Amino acid sequence: PEGLDPKGERGLLASSHSKLSIGATGRIRGVPFTTRGRLRFNHVEGFWDEWCLERPGHPLLWLSEDEGVFIGFTKEPIRSALPPF
Repeated sequence: PEGLDPKGERGLLASSHSKLSIGATGRIRGVPFTTRGRLRFNHVEGFWDEWCLERPGHPLLWLSEDEGVFIGFTKEPIRSALPPF
């Protein structure tokens, strides 16, 4: 079901056929993770999910999932000057 739970504390997400779920664990390149959260974004042609993965000793990893394809994003410090735009 979509919408708010009866207490209005959190949004309810539609079911997903993803390989991930809240609380799921696994490893990416040997680093263990636990799935801590999921956001669903809708657009006119469908939706995509963003998954928040907690990794001990590493920054949070956000995985964008669309049609079974995953792309990872994480916060990293800038190590050199940015090129001019």
